[in-house]
Amino acid sequence: MRETARREADKALKKAQAARQLALEKARAVRAREVAAARTAAEQDKAEAARAEAAKAEAASGPQPSPSEIVTEDLRGPDHVTIIRQTVENEGLWRQLTDVALGRYFLLIAWAALYLALGNGEQLRAAEYREGQYARAAKAAELRSLRYQVNPHFLFNTLNSLSALVMVGRTEQAERMIQSISRFYRHSLAGDPTSDMPLEDEIALQRHYLDIEAVRFPERLRCEFDIPDDLMTACVPGMILQPLVENSIKYAVSTTIRPVTIRITAREAGGFLVLTVADDGPGEGFANGGTGIGIANVKSRLAARFGEDVAKVESGPLPAGGYATVLTMPVVRNEC
Repeated sequence: MRETARREADKALKKAQAARQLALEKARAVRAREVAAARTAAEQDKAEAARAEAAKAEAASGPQPSPSEIVTEDLRGPDHVTIIRQTVENEGLWRQLTDVALGRYFLLIAWAALYLALGNGEQLRAAEYREGQYARAAKAAELRSLRYQVNPHFLFNTLNSLSALVMVGRTEQAERMIQSISRFYRHSLAGDPTSDMPLEDEIALQRHYLDIEAVRFPERLRCEFDIPDDLMTACVPGMILQPLVENSIKYAVSTTIRPVTIRITAREAGGFLVLTVADDGPGEGFANGGTGIGIANVKSRLAARFGEDVAKVESGPLPAGGYATVLTMPVVRNEC
């Protein structure tokens, strides 16, 4: 649409330039005619003067003219000058009329070009608005799809844990897990899958999930949370920490027989919210035995929400042992 508007404006400008060139050529022709007329008038004046001198000389040498002839000869010069003056004035009036007509013609061309530019601009804005609506709809669909991908993944792991408890006869723990699952899903399914939620609610969801897993690993699972109060109202994508906590359970807690601490922290740095999920487990299970669905899901959701150049995900083993994943995203408040 922008190219079309630009081409229309160029066409109108070329037409205006051509009309201006034509008007200049006509004005030059009129001026040339005026100069030629002035030269002709001057030559005629010279000829009249010469004839008058000759007539005077002849009168001086010949018979005296009659009074009527003298009057006629005296009036011929002024009448001729008057005719020349009227001709020049008529040509000046014609030039003024030509200038007015050309000015109105250029004004009409300018208005036409302005109308075409405004019309094309309006069409361009309408197209951009529709494109923005389509982009927002596509982004919402992508976020919804990624959010729904988290729930089956979590449900699969939880049902496996529940099945293990039932098989070993730990019915009381299985019942507590079922109640925790009910609270978890009641909380997680209450909001819009494409909207953000306060960090406080996200941490509450992870507490519910860790309560579920604590039924499976009562002696091995330890949890720590370090969330400043001023960041509790920060907005984050819903269940963005869920895949990371699941990875810590799967590759750190379930693969060892010693206690493992899962630590969730939050801090603000340079206008960015930095969330960290770390554990002190073996550290190599993520790279060797994982399918990559969880971290890939988190990366895709952050990229869809904030953009690939704004939000980022970094993960890897810790020097002292264990594994950590760090999420960096802009701090957003009062929008969830």
